[in-house]
Amino acid sequence: MASPFINLSTLVKGNPVFFDNGEIGVPVYHELGGKFAELLVLSATGEVRRKIRMDHGHRTLQPVLMVQDATRAVALMRDANENPPRAWRSQTQDGGQRWSTPESTNLANPNSALAALRLDDGRMIAVANDVEDERLRLSLLVSNDEGRHWRAVHRFEDKQDHHDHELSPDAFRPLLAADLQTLGPGPDVAAVAANAERNLCRNGDLCGWQYDYPYLIRAADGGFHLVYTWNRSFIRHLYFNQAWLEERL
Repeated sequence: MASPFINLSTLVKGNPVFFDNGEIGVPVYHELGGKFAELLVLSATGEVRRKIRMDHGHRTLQPVLMVQDATRAVALMRDANENPPRAWRSQTQDGGQRWSTPESTNLANPNSALAALRLDDGRMIAVANDVEDERLRLSLLVSNDEGRHWRAVHRFEDKQDHHDHELSPDAFRPLLAADLQTLGPGPDVAAVAANAERNLCRNGDLCGWQYDYPYLIRAADGGFHLVYTWNRSFIRHLYFNQAWLEERL
């Protein structure tokens, strides 16, 4: 089954990849009676050709693929409530037909989506909530060993100092307003503030922060576009170029 049923079954999160024969590989995950990563292979016109399991059970979901060449690639996967909570990796040596048993990486992952891609020199970068619980921090990370180990090089968002310290709405509002002022032109401040308070203040009582669901692409000009959910109130878009990235790597 490759169509969603009440937001379950086979779902898509990661970027597609393109095979030399014109087929399209879509990293997906199965979430019905289990949670595990898969690769859905489509024809050039969109028909489903086959579905390849990358894992089984209840361990991984939402894979993202980082292609090395025509036969080799690495998948980085969201954790599905394992202990300790870490992102998972798997690799293929035969163009995605078979995948290695997923192994835990050193990247903390609080059961949250991540984004990743491979740079021209072989290094990998990822955007993820690199903490064990909550989604208070969203970081840019780099790996030099095919995704086994990751090192944070930049914080896009960081509210870790509020961990286990939820705020009353009265204390939350001025902090949220100050954050909104730093974002520059774009979102309607009043609307975003209202959405954030409605979505982040449980029962109108205690409020927290949340940054998640990153999606990262590299454009034809070599620049990087990142979007993610900002406090469950709007989609934030950031752009950075190779020079900005190299300063941090």
